[in-house]
Amino acid sequence: MQLSLPSTKDIQQTFIDFKSKDIISCVDYFPESNKGQCHIYSYPSQMTHYNNITNKFSGGLFQHVRTVSLFDEKPFEHEFFLRIQISFPFMEDLCIENNKPQNCKESNESLSLIKYSYLGILRICNVHT
Repeated sequence: MQLSLPSTKDIQQTFIDFKSKDIISCVDYFPESNKGQCHIYSYPSQMTHYNNITNKFSGGLFQHVRTVSLFDEKPFEHEFFLRIQISFPFMEDLCIENNKPQNCKESNESLSLIKYSYLGILRICNVHT
């Protein structure tokens, strides 16, 4: 069964009359589980949790978010984790769920170090072996 999800453009059109804030949306489809999800939020945002972020995450600055969860059926690459670090500078709790190994396996010397300055809790669930 194929899911019928609106496009990101369709969702943006729904909020065309919201003049005071930017409305950000992202639609994801997960073919392995035949599920979909849609994130819709105003930007800048005051939310403290941001759940089920995927590779489609476009970035931005979320200074109030303290708890983040990452999920995707596609592998997370180094650049994605760098984007997360920049977007959530005060993140304290991170949960990662992804059972796909990275595609770009570069040597450690060529990758920049990613530091999560306020991270106190790291949960890694359902990862590849």
